[in-house]
Amino acid sequence: MDKVRFVLVGAGRAGMVHGRNLTSYIQEAELVAIVDIDEGRARQSAEEVGVKKYSTSLDDVLKTESIDAVCIGSLTFTHREIVEKAAEAGKHVFSEKPLAQSPEEAKKIKEVVEKTGIKFQIGFMRRYDPATVSYTHLTLPTIYSV
Repeated sequence: MDKVRFVLVGAGRAGMVHGRNLTSYIQEAELVAIVDIDEGRARQSAEEVGVKKYSTSLDDVLKTESIDAVCIGSLTFTHREIVEKAAEAGKHVFSEKPLAQSPEEAKKIKEVVEKTGIKFQIGFMRRYDPATVSYTHLTLPTIYSV
């Protein structure tokens, strides 16, 4: 089986949890590139997990690298734009939670996912945690879990 080739967007704390998982624990995955707005953090994170390509531009990576999917570990306010770019490029998406800052923004993400037909998943593993369940239905509508 061929490996699923990922680009990680967001090399902060949450993003690098996924970066380490993609390089150390998920044998079916290959982390090809890391994108972060801070070039130094992108470079340092890429070195940490043994990835050769790093960039400050998702657009450049989508144009130059052979990837299958985008893993989003960046700040919430960036998620919609990243999902839209990835989906329009035909890349599948795994997005860290929360998905969006508002139900309207989440609906726009749903629309682009439906329009492009990509596979999409939200990494929301605490959906039933009593500490979060009271606000989850207000801010994080479930769109897809593929």
